[in-house]
Amino acid sequence: FVVGMSDTIHIISRYVSELGYGAGKKDALRITIKESGFGSGLSALTTSLGFFTLMTSTIRPIHNFGLFTGIAVLLAFVLSFTLLPAMLVLLNKPALREPRQHGHDWDGVLGRLFTGVLRRRRLIYTLSGLILAASIGLATRVHINSSLLDDLSKNDPVRKDFAFFDTHFAGVRPFELELKPVGQRTIYDPAVLREIEQIEGYLGTTYGLQFQASPATLVKSVRKALHGGGLAEYRLPTDSTELNSLTTRLKFFRKKPEFRALALADGSAGRLTGRMADVGSIRADALNSRLRHYLRTQLDTTVLRTRLTGSSNLIDKNNENLTLNMIQGMAIDIAMVTLIVLVLFRSWRMTVVVLIP
Repeated sequence: FVVGMSDTIHIISRYVSELGYGAGKKDALRITIKESGFGSGLSALTTSLGFFTLMTSTIRPIHNFGLFTGIAVLLAFVLSFTLLPAMLVLLNKPALREPRQHGHDWDGVLGRLFTGVLRRRRLIYTLSGLILAASIGLATRVHINSSLLDDLSKNDPVRKDFAFFDTHFAGVRPFELELKPVGQRTIYDPAVLREIEQIEGYLGTTYGLQFQASPATLVKSVRKALHGGGLAEYRLPTDSTELNSLTTRLKFFRKKPEFRALALADGSAGRLTGRMADVGSIRADALNSRLRHYLRTQLDTTVLRTRLTGSSNLIDKNNENLTLNMIQGMAIDIAMVTLIVLVLFRSWRMTVVVLIP
């Protein structure tokens, strides 16, 4: 609506101006459409192209927004030069205090501003160049740091609830790691469980997980329950005989939802899940990079393979894709506007003049 209003404002402003100069309604409209049509059409075209470039986004709401808004801008232009003139012809001529003989009241202000620009053009060139250089330099240092609750205001009840859980209940940012045993091993194989326990140690001490659960957690919990519930018994078995006994008992529970949430019933794959504070995408990306390096260098990939996944990873990926889509869309928009200006003016110099502002 706001974007489409610009054509209406141009038409009515020029129409009233021509009436002020003494023209009749039809003559004023004829001059208005003749003088404003090309510029408004070009403006509507470039504006719609800007919105259409949002269709490069892989995020469906943004894609649809670009499509429908671009169409709406073009439709607003068509209606502004068809429906609006017809309505102005039918409406009574607006009452004017007196015909203008010397232009608008602000012409003097604009004239003085233009004269000042000409006198200080070197200063304006210098300042504009410095601003452009600073903008380009600072743009390269921009990093998108998103969190799970960026879209909510500080006083939103949902944000306050999440903040409470983030502070008192091990955080709200989810963590997911796929666990895939190699070869004929299962997720309850002693070597696999040792690797999982090693990963848990890194995640708890270095990565920052405040809560985690995995197939190793299941085995340690069952062992603790079978040994009187003492905290010291919450550990993996030290010998294969005890582990085989535990895994035999686990077979009776593998189809229960609590167990299936962490391991497949046949033991062919598992999941390490956890929670941490909402540290933001920049910090999370750095942590994930170090985690991947740790898994590549410290994990025995002949025993267990892993893959970082989950909703938080998906959110960070979507934010990254959104930024890339915006840059790609802007590049397409600049290219299209450059092509249009070149076709119209057939001059690279004029094209640069149009693009720089």
